[in-house]
Amino acid sequence: MQEPYEVRPARPGDLSEIVELLRTCLGQGGVPRTIEFWRWKHERNPFGESPVLVAEAGGRIVGLRAFLRWTWRAGGRDVPAVRAVDTATHPHWRGRGVFSRLTRELADRLAREGTAFVFNTPNRRSRPGYLEMGWRPAGRLPLFVRLFPTGVVQRPDGLPEDDATVAELLAHEGIPDFLAALERSRDDGRFHTPATPAYLRWRYAEAPGLLYGAAWATGDEAAAAIVYRLRRRWGLRELSMSEVLAAPHPESIARAADLVEEVADAAAVHHAVAVAAPGTPEHAALRRAGFRRVPNAGPRLFVRELSPTEALPDLRNPASWRPSTGSFELF
Repeated sequence: MQEPYEVRPARPGDLSEIVELLRTCLGQGGVPRTIEFWRWKHERNPFGESPVLVAEAGGRIVGLRAFLRWTWRAGGRDVPAVRAVDTATHPHWRGRGVFSRLTRELADRLAREGTAFVFNTPNRRSRPGYLEMGWRPAGRLPLFVRLFPTGVVQRPDGLPEDDATVAELLAHEGIPDFLAALERSRDDGRFHTPATPAYLRWRYAEAPGLLYGAAWATGDEAAAAIVYRLRRRWGLRELSMSEVLAAPHPESIARAADLVEEVADAAAVHHAVAVAAPGTPEHAALRRAGFRRVPNAGPRLFVRELSPTEALPDLRNPASWRPSTGSFELF
């Protein structure tokens, strides 16, 4: 006879067991599986604390499902959403519908509280399960790549010591005004993550174990900034452009492109990657810096409407989205 299990919201006292279950099921992976990282990600998120459900059997947690709160902005409106992120089922409990039940129940709870939609970029193996639960495809994120000569100077992994941090970027005198003006220009009716100081600080300056660098230029219409991450992929040194923050002025676009070039040259990378929507200053800056879109590539976005909201862009239309790499990076 199959042992029953109970589904309930996670409690503060569950945290050690939750992290241990993640380690058991997923290993260390590319991000830290620590209590500190969980608290940063799910408790200190400026968009709100994550809703988490667990499955409990015999006094032990055998499954979990967490949605990360996210606020998109479109047409002058803040749209409350969630991103389907951490999930784990103990090996002895797989194949019993734990994942599906936790996911459905958490989505139903959030629908009742008025959350607009849930989104994520599931891999090929997990897509069928999400489709069965009502998720629908919304196209690929537009992926841009630039290759660099293979004979690059070997550099240690991580950020060079002289690279600026995102905390230093946000402490610069002219940056808050630049970000405020940038947000006014970026709200073109597409879903985008507002590049506020609070978001950038949480996402890039405070993430335990994830190192992000920054470069910027100030000065009227030539102001621009970038946030990036250096990492090893397939044995190659990669520059991932998390944010390209450029205003819709030729001088700002040109300066952002220069910043990308300068960082790539200094870091001695094999290739650089970025996500940017067509018709945006960030797209123009990447093109100017030598990036080219890769056809039929890029993560696939899936969405499920939870609470009907009037006058929003079509969730399933790729043209409704203005993504950045950092908004969809797995962390």
